[in-house]
Amino acid sequence: MPQPEAQREITILHVDDEPEFLALTKAFLKREQKQFVVDTAASVEEALKRFDERSYDVIVSDYQMPGLDGLTLLQQVRERSSTIPFIVFTGKGRGEVAIEALNRGATHYLQKGSDIASMYGTLIYVIEEVVSRNWALDALRESESRYKELADSLPQVVFELDERSNLTFVNRNAFDVFGYTEEEFARGLNALHMIAPADRDRAARNIQRVLQGESLGGIEYTALRKDGSTFPISIHSSPILRENKPVGLRGVLIDQTARKQAEDTLRKSEELYRLLTEESPFGIAIISPDGRYRCVNAMFTKLFGYTLEDVLTGREWFTKAFPDESVREAARSAWLADLKASKPGEFRPRSFTVTCKDGTRKVICFRSVTLSTGEQLVLYEDSTAQKRVDAERAKILKELSAKNRELERFTYTVSHDLRSPLVTIAGFTDMLRKDLELGNHKRVMSDLRYISTAATRMDELLSATLKLSRIGRMANPPEDMPFGTLLQDALSQTAGELQASGVELVVADQFPTVNVDRLGIVELLVNLISNSIKYRGDRPDPKIEFGHRMDRDETVFFVKDNGIGIAQSDQEKVFEIFYQVDRRSEGTGAGLAIVRRIVEMHRGRIWIESESGKGCTVCFTLPVVKADL
Repeated sequence: MPQPEAQREITILHVDDEPEFLALTKAFLKREQKQFVVDTAASVEEALKRFDERSYDVIVSDYQMPGLDGLTLLQQVRERSSTIPFIVFTGKGRGEVAIEALNRGATHYLQKGSDIASMYGTLIYVIEEVVSRNWALDALRESESRYKELADSLPQVVFELDERSNLTFVNRNAFDVFGYTEEEFARGLNALHMIAPADRDRAARNIQRVLQGESLGGIEYTALRKDGSTFPISIHSSPILRENKPVGLRGVLIDQTARKQAEDTLRKSEELYRLLTEESPFGIAIISPDGRYRCVNAMFTKLFGYTLEDVLTGREWFTKAFPDESVREAARSAWLADLKASKPGEFRPRSFTVTCKDGTRKVICFRSVTLSTGEQLVLYEDSTAQKRVDAERAKILKELSAKNRELERFTYTVSHDLRSPLVTIAGFTDMLRKDLELGNHKRVMSDLRYISTAATRMDELLSATLKLSRIGRMANPPEDMPFGTLLQDALSQTAGELQASGVELVVADQFPTVNVDRLGIVELLVNLISNSIKYRGDRPDPKIEFGHRMDRDETVFFVKDNGIGIAQSDQEKVFEIFYQVDRRSEGTGAGLAIVRRIVEMHRGRIWIESESGKGCTVCFTLPVVKADL
């Protein structure tokens, strides 16, 4: 026995002038089929009133009744609805009654009998069979309506034809383009008659090639209008298959009258064609007004991993796409607000982070439009990469802004520190001129010493500035090197200073391998060792420790001493060029600025952990080879 749809309610209007038979039929049907909902009417007038008040899936009516009979009811119902199944269920068995009922549009004719079980069993079977068939036809009509609506919205001609080239469907635009009427189409038109005679044989051969599964792409012909005028066209078509057998073809016809206009039209047609044949670059879903997902295209599944079976309803989609309840509620609220406010044909873009079937997360731009049917057409575009690019761009702009601020500070510091020896040279040059005029040889020599010292200082500052500017522009290619090897190179270069200072060295047993510019990191370590020696203070037991530690899954290298330390207020300033905590100390103050530039060149971080008088630890990070993490 056919089952229209499991557990779907079937509404029945039973019309009979015998109250006892109405009650018996209703009770029997309800007992045998729980999904049956039966309303009864004892006359045609009552039946029509009920029919106008409520929608039914099927009408079961007696033929002979006082006053208006069942055939009159059938006629009245058909004037209201041409599709609802109508079953004549009567005790009158005359053949002419059955023929007349069927001729007037009855779906089925049943004769009452004395075998109650058999009679009602047959009635139940017929009800389920006609309702099932009608539901299927409703679905088909709805699908055809959607297809026709989409086709009618296209600026091109959309058509379907059978194996003999007879047109079976054309969109509204076809009538305007070719000049035929809908009545002429209904009487029958052959597609080959709309092709100029010179192209008809070729068109007929190409139709057969398409029916055999060959893909031809856009084929150009000269088309023939009803009034005899011609115009150039191109046709894109594909076979219509039923049970894997070709029964016709469908296609799109594009007017090629003006080449520039044709190229633009072809581009739009191909985009729309790909959209209709699952080649759209966007995921697409059509959602019914009650929230059921009617269809999704292949790109939707490729984008999210979900098939139509995974997201049959909006509730299932929101639960899977937004597993976090607060995010899900925000997305649903935004969606419902757009749904309520949008007008037919109006796009409403939104962006959400969606969880895919495999657990990955993507930033998706949603564009939904309400169709005239009340359905939602939704386009899904993956904007994850664009969001990543935007974030990277914002990061680069932030870094550039920081570099610009650093450059401003650098320019100010360099100009300030270079001015000091220039002022000294200028001042003592003037004094030298006066002392030469006076012939004061002793003062002349003193003036020259000051000038020489200032010039030497300027040379040191300029050399340090040039060296700092070259870091990052003259770097060597990075290579995998054990950090311990780099440290030994630096200790060898500073062996003389270390021996003279009497510093005790403490070196960790093992170090990880790093991917770095070897010369740059050795220079970094030499600068840190020299700083520790220079600022060891007057401690009798100076010590420098070299090691590394793990901090939140990150390897941190450090150089630690027990010298004079650095106050917290100076710990950022010491990385600025020419900055010296004690201006009386030797050197230019560029050492830690160079160290920081080398670390930043390796995309690392550097900072100081210290207190005044309690030693100093310089910490920094470098790219560690993964196998050593």
